[in-house]
Amino acid sequence: MSALPQRTSALVRLALATAALGVLTSLPLLVRETAYTLVLFMFLGQPLFAMGFAFFAWKVFRDLRSKELL
Repeated sequence: MSALPQRTSALVRLALATAALGVLTSLPLLVRETAYTLVLFMFLGQPLFAMGFAFFAWKVFRDLRSKELL
């Protein structure tokens, strides 16, 4: 018998969602380079990538602290 899969943390799902939104906002820039797509990427895409990284790093830090590895 296999064990039941663990439920994914809400923080990990939030990190994944913000990173996916960052990718979606950068796709128009790859399709056609205009001033508007550059502004969309610079002011929405990059902060969304950074938020996704920060959420995931926070979750990793909390997990390491809970297991007393840090």
